[in-house]
Amino acid sequence: MRHQAHSNSYKKLIVMKRIFLFVTILTAMTNGFSQQGDGGVGHYFPAAGWKDVPLISYPTPDIEALRLEDEILDQTGDHPWRFGYNNPTQVNSLNQGTWLTTKKW
Repeated sequence: MRHQAHSNSYKKLIVMKRIFLFVTILTAMTNGFSQQGDGGVGHYFPAAGWKDVPLISYPTPDIEALRLEDEILDQTGDHPWRFGYNNPTQVNSLNQGTWLTTKKW
């Protein structure tokens, strides 16, 4: 019985080594076929860079009012803790942003 347990653990070790070797080779191949990093600029990049892209700013939420609301909700105990603030916006690709004309391949 002891010999069989030793044999099973040895087989598991061999399988684990093979899986590790496979993952290592796969990772090395993935890195070998990745994009060459010699600089350059893509076809989609604007000539002036990203300086012409407008910045969208939002008003800062009233943190003190949110804290007071959280204190009230914590006293009732029937609401989950707040993890964020839902800031409604009307931003989409039609009313904001910069459209670029790119080169064709």
